[in-house]
Amino acid sequence: MLGFMERRLLTYGRCGVALAVLLFVAAPVAGQVQTTEQVLDRVRSKLAHVETLSADFSQTFSSRYIEETESLEGTVLLKGDKYRVETPTQVFVTDGRVTWVYNASEDQLLISDYVEDETTFSLNAFLFGFEKRYRVVDMTTDTRERDVYVINLRAVDPGAFFPTATMYVQRADYDIVTLQVTDVNETLITFKLRNVVYNRPISEDRFRYDPAGSTEVVDLRG
Repeated sequence: MLGFMERRLLTYGRCGVALAVLLFVAAPVAGQVQTTEQVLDRVRSKLAHVETLSADFSQTFSSRYIEETESLEGTVLLKGDKYRVETPTQVFVTDGRVTWVYNASEDQLLISDYVEDETTFSLNAFLFGFEKRYRVVDMTTDTRERDVYVINLRAVDPGAFFPTATMYVQRADYDIVTLQVTDVNETLITFKLRNVVYNRPISEDRFRYDPAGSTEVVDLRG
């Protein structure tokens, strides 16, 4: 998951825990039209109160250059710049300084210094910094599967590795339920979270990886 590998898991960066805390926000009156700025204000107020997050996730990759859509499912724990992502085949853990990547098929653990990579999508960094990196193109609504606002974004930097993004914000509570980003290679990455629990205490031990005695350990730290 370093570079290419990390893009194959739901990844989060160093900018704090993302998504929304479950707190009361007065819902708009039925039929009331919400402007894009009003919706973003609601989202901001929720993001500001998140300290930890645990959830199940699904992530898909699709491209005109790939015949079949790739998909992943797993669990994620977040706490500040620390996170732990587990899938049936891999575990990715960082405490913000060191990264552990465990590959189950090889029973191998790679250890390295944590390095932020602009070609690796960071959900935390995006959600806490999208207003600096992106501008709003438009906002629509989508009621086919759930009642959501669809906010389309384009990167301010014309050379950004992820030039476009779309946030799906639930109208009932202003939670971000889905996020889609497209990279310069036209790969569409879709993130969905479910069974989300906010601000639950998470032990620091969850943000390191202690291998079993039989595991091959490769330490790449300089």
